[in-house]
Amino acid sequence: MESKHIRADLLMNKIAGSAFFSTAEKGKIRAVIEKEPGEDVKPVAHAHWNEDAYGFYSCSNCGYEWDEAEYKTKYCPECGAKMEE
Repeated sequence: MESKHIRADLLMNKIAGSAFFSTAEKGKIRAVIEKEPGEDVKPVAHAHWNEDAYGFYSCSNCGYEWDEAEYKTKYCPECGAKMEE
């Protein structure tokens, strides 16, 4: 199974509102979820490359500029934005 990040609070709310689990089962599931360590994740910034008249590229998220040789990176080297064109 591929790893993915989920919002534990939303999952616990969904389980709490479910008629599928008994009250005791809901409590056990909540305890298991709460004991799991959290991940240090942040939302992904989405951006694209802007090209100026001189052949330089800049990140649409932070404005960081560089020359054409570095253009094909998938993420901005300055802010980490994911480049989607």
